[in-house]
Formats: sequence, structure tokens, C-alpha cells
Amino acid sequence: MIKPSDFLDAFDKTVDIINLWTDFRRQEIIDEILWLDQNYENIDALRGYILNRVDFKNKLANIDYARKVLEYSDAKIQQLAELRANFLHAELRNFQSEKIENKPLKIIVHELKAQGR
Repeated sequence: MIKPSDFLDAFDKTVDIINLWTDFRRQEIIDEILWLDQNYENIDALRGYILNRVDFKNKLANIDYARKVLEYSDAKIQQLAELRANFLHAELRNFQSEKIENKPLKIIVHELKAQGR
């Protein structure tokens, strides 16, 4: 028979993995926002970034999009970078609320194991 402590311990470890993934994704978002900020004046880098972010799964659509992006003014490219950074910032705030607090669960598991249950 499975002890309650074993079941809760497995659940706690699953929550730890979810939290770890959330931390990794959060850091990726922070790194991307910082990159956009550091390269705000580098229009060629921003243009390349914008081109690499989109894949329509259709070669002709990708080519058409690339032509349009290459025709955008520098101000338009910077505006697109700002929009992306704002979107990432909103996503970052959502990730902060997705982390699961499992300290009480760890305490319960510890107490159950100490009691042999």
C-alpha cells in the first residue's frame, strides 16, 4: 500500500519540476527583453530578430513577410521591438503568478515521514 507521505512526496517533486521549468522560461523572457533593450539602436539586429521570430509554415508567406519587413523604416522596426518587449513583459508578469508555493507540502511530507506514515 502506498503511504500518504510517498504520494505527497511525489506530488511535491512534480511541483518542484513545474517551478523549475517556470523559472527557466521566466529567465528566457528576461534575457530576451534585455537583448531587445541593448539592441534598440541596432536596426539590422532588430530586423533580423523580427524576421527570425515568424514562421508561417509556408515558404511564399515567409518570403512575402521578409520583403515587407525589409521595407519597414527604422522607426517602424523599433516600434515592433517595443511591442514585442511589452508583450514579453506582460508574459513575465503571468509567469510570476504561475509558480506554485509548496513549502507547506514539504513540511507535511516531512512530518508524515517522521511518523512513519
